[in-house]
Amino acid sequence: MSRLSSKHRAVGVQPELYPILGKHLLQAIKEHLGSKATPEVMSAWEAVYNVISSTFIKREKELYDQLGNDKGFVPFNVAKKENIASGPTCLFTLQRQDGGHPWALNAGQYITVRIEKGGVLHHGHYTPIDPSNRNTKVILKNLLWLTHMLCVVQPVRRALVQQVHPVQALPVRPVLVPQQVSEKCSDLLAITSNVCTANWSGINMIANCVNCPTVLSYYNYFTIYTAIGTTTRIAFSLRRSNGYFALDGISVRSLTAPNVELTLNGGFELGDLTGWSYCNQNNSSMSGEVKANSSNFTYLSVTFRSQSGSYYYVGGGTTYADYLSQTFSTVIGTLYNVSLWVLISGTGSSNDAALFLGL
Repeated sequence: MSRLSSKHRAVGVQPELYPILGKHLLQAIKEHLGSKATPEVMSAWEAVYNVISSTFIKREKELYDQLGNDKGFVPFNVAKKENIASGPTCLFTLQRQDGGHPWALNAGQYITVRIEKGGVLHHGHYTPIDPSNRNTKVILKNLLWLTHMLCVVQPVRRALVQQVHPVQALPVRPVLVPQQVSEKCSDLLAITSNVCTANWSGINMIANCVNCPTVLSYYNYFTIYTAIGTTTRIAFSLRRSNGYFALDGISVRSLTAPNVELTLNGGFELGDLTGWSYCNQNNSSMSGEVKANSSNFTYLSVTFRSQSGSYYYVGGGTTYADYLSQTFSTVIGTLYNVSLWVLISGTGSSNDAALFLGL
């Protein structure tokens, strides 16, 4: 409930929305129950909802109160836009319209960029960097990905959050709206507690999808990560009910040294899992492995290929997720580009995937 409250605040949920939600939720429950929806049953459901909504409202008020006078959206201007590294990646310098100072930012914070397109609000999360004077800086990749909004490309970062509001890629136009949301890393660690991750510490879920949709063309996921240790682990957990997950082109590079690749065999072009550690919780006979294009690997009428090169990874444990991970050297506080390509050949209630970064 704590994490849900944080997410509610991140998108600006207000107390007056709960009665509206309750009305429609109870109506849906009544329709689903049919003749079983007696007045007594519906009264009980209403009481349960009131308890839950009151708890959310109380917790979210505490979170909003942390913002002081900035309880809602605070307009920012894009004061400067700079191209960095290669590809459609830019560094934006943001300034509050009211001339005030930005919040003090800590390691692990991120910015949620909200764009309105076609009457629909889209959100993405990015790491703010180098707050100074009245500026907030954030690195954004091409924002067109927000029109797709696949579950697998929705980053989830722990600790403090900065919420940001309609970004238009033109200077000196009102675009951003930060507000802070906090979550506990300890809440997240419980998610990864199993035989494959027992020795991990300080690991954060960066992106995930539950009941992942089918994605038959490789999708490029991209994020910026702030290192919290001298050694960083990148890890993937994959669980499937049908079809497979395919990964390719996994890359981690420092913003200050964009030509130096930190992962070993990130594109699996060595033809095996050199550089990677693989763990299958369930000792399934159908475990993850590296495939060659020449093998013409086909499953459920889908013939797999690499995104680039001649090899790729296919995985996804049944019943329990399998894990693929690698560690590499990093500098604490340094920002890193993390990029990968993912393909999902099936969907279903047990199709789950997650990306982790940490110690």
